Amino acid sequence: GYRAVEVIQTWSSEVKLLKTIFVEEKDRNEHLKTMLGEEKDKNEHYKTMLAKEKDKAEHHKNMLEEEKDNNKRLKTMLVEEKDKNKHHKIILEEEKDKNERLKTMLSEEKVKNEHLKSMLAEEKDKNERLQLRLHGEEKDKNELLKTMLAEKKDKNDRLQLSFPKNEHLPLGLQRVHTRLDECIALIDRITQKDTVFLEML
Repeated sequence: GYRAVEVIQTWSSEVKLLKTIFVEEKDRNEHLKTMLGEEKDKNEHYKTMLAKEKDKAEHHKNMLEEEKDNNKRLKTMLVEEKDKNKHHKIILEEEKDKNERLKTMLSEEKVKNEHLKSMLAEEKDKNERLQLRLHGEEKDKNELLKTMLAEKKDKNDRLQLSFPKNEHLPLGLQRVHTRLDECIALIDRITQKDTVFLEML
């Protein structure tokens, strides 16, 4: 009977131990279940965040593609602008060459004009000298003619005095005198006009 009691006591102790272990395991399982729930929640949260990140990544990928397209467009535009600049540079060089040529031509024209101006001044001087000489010669000729006409008049006066009896002769001489006076007056007018013309020069 003592042996049976000992066995029962041992068994009872083992049962208690097993019960304690079971309770501890149950608590552990509950704790693990709670932790598993938390981990699941975390996983759902991470899953949601991962989906958001994927969306962001997709959005960024699209933006990157757009930027690449923009860069390609800008690169093409840059090449076109470079070509335009080259073309404008060539046109600018051509314009510069034209301007240089025109500048050279202008300088040549200025030299020609200066030369022509000098020639004109020389011609003017020549003309003035010729005019003065011509005027001097004409004046001398006119004075000579005037003197000759005055002498003729004197001769005619003497002739008129020599033939007082002839009635027709004095009238003829009078006409000659009048004509001589007109000639002398004409010579005076010509001489005066030449003097005025020279003063205008």
